[in-house]
Amino acid sequence: MAEAVVGALILKIASSFASEVGKSLWSLTKEEASMLASLEDDMKDISKELKMIQAVMKKIDPFIPDDAPAVVWVEEVREAAYEIEDIIDEFTYLLTEKQHRGFLNKILHPRKNIHATHGIAMRLKKIKGMINDISERRTRYDVRVSGEGSSSSDTKNRPEDISAHFKNDTDVVGMKDEKEMLISWLTDENVKRMEISVCGMGGSGKTTLVAQVYKKTQIVNDFEYRAWVTVSKTYDRDDALRKIIKDLFHEKKNVIPQGIDKMNARRLAEKLREFLEHKRYLIVLDDVWDVELWFAIMDVFPINTSKRRIMFTTRDGEIASSLASSNRVLKIEPLKSEKAWELFCSIAFRGYPERKCPQELWSSAKAIVDKCGGLPLAIVTLGGLLYSKHSVEEWRNISKSLNDFLNSNFSMRERVTNILMVSFHDLPHYLKNCFLYCSVFPEDYEIRRKKIIRLWVAEGFVEERGERTLEEVAEEYLQKLILKNMLVVADTNNWGD
Repeated sequence: MAEAVVGALILKIASSFASEVGKSLWSLTKEEASMLASLEDDMKDISKELKMIQAVMKKIDPFIPDDAPAVVWVEEVREAAYEIEDIIDEFTYLLTEKQHRGFLNKILHPRKNIHATHGIAMRLKKIKGMINDISERRTRYDVRVSGEGSSSSDTKNRPEDISAHFKNDTDVVGMKDEKEMLISWLTDENVKRMEISVCGMGGSGKTTLVAQVYKKTQIVNDFEYRAWVTVSKTYDRDDALRKIIKDLFHEKKNVIPQGIDKMNARRLAEKLREFLEHKRYLIVLDDVWDVELWFAIMDVFPINTSKRRIMFTTRDGEIASSLASSNRVLKIEPLKSEKAWELFCSIAFRGYPERKCPQELWSSAKAIVDKCGGLPLAIVTLGGLLYSKHSVEEWRNISKSLNDFLNSNFSMRERVTNILMVSFHDLPHYLKNCFLYCSVFPEDYEIRRKKIIRLWVAEGFVEERGERTLEEVAEEYLQKLILKNMLVVADTNNWGD
């Protein structure tokens, strides 16, 4: 991740001096102007050094042991980058403050301004020495780098078929029986009220399964109204009720009640109960971590002569049993080997005839799938990673490298985390910043496509490419992250938003 930090910092240095220095030159004293010129020279030197460091970091094998010299060296680079960022922020603030106070500030506080600029200059010279030392230590302690990272190949030789992410598969791979069971419970006309729990460990595919059933035409036609709320570890009762109401009204393009965002819990409960009276409805509460939310809102949902279904997804078996009615608990088990292989091939070999694994890649591919333990998230993530790999050597290297990250001593959760880290390290440098930036949003937050594109552009993460606009380049970045299964499209109907 340090490589991404350094890349963002290089952009920040350039933008800081391009925008703020030009605005502030008019208000500088002769002494300050001399210091500023020296500062700018130092910044340019540091920027050049950072670019070289970033180039080296792109070549470092991401699967190095934790005690290797390269790990220590990368940590030094990260700390230096954070220190430089603090200096840039302080410098930018100083220039902005000077511009706002203008002429009066120059007269009343001349020494204060010179002292502040001098302090930044001294810190910058010190950090410049640190950067030089870091560069020298790489040679002194033989911090080795491998050949250029395989991510540079990206997907040059295969078409980027983004449409594959928008297709509704007839069956979730390896879960046909589970899917049919859910549909039979949901459509059972002999039971008016039912709570259903779908339980499985993180990455087992429970949310994917429920989502496939939720949008199935048969279910859409069977229920007048549907709503989906992701609960996660933190939740707010009022927000949950508000989200349910908005989803229910949106289902039939009804006008959402005015002032809903300012309603208290009692008014929201009244509005929801009144709306659902005598209606057939399906509510999904996804990723439930405790029973408190449901117990707090369960009485809001009317028990009437029409069909009522509430579905929960959870990682906890006890919670699943507590929420479900009449033993309606569906436990998702890891995929069996043949189904795991089928899912992997459908992702990794999209560009091949009938999505079959080439003979020369079979042994490496089989070893990789076996390491996933039947977890769909792990399989899909590695499939997205290997989709862009073309040579037998690349496949063998990844399979070999995964041995240390996915050994039998690791829990399944640790395996999935390590697989995600492998996929992150494989991203081209220009995608790493964009992917990391998504972490500023809350867990399970649905990010609007146009919003994230504009934010990436505003942050300076998007590189100019020929005559294409920055928004067009950012759109390509987004599609590549989707293709690599690092981001998931939540709503294909609003892809243009």
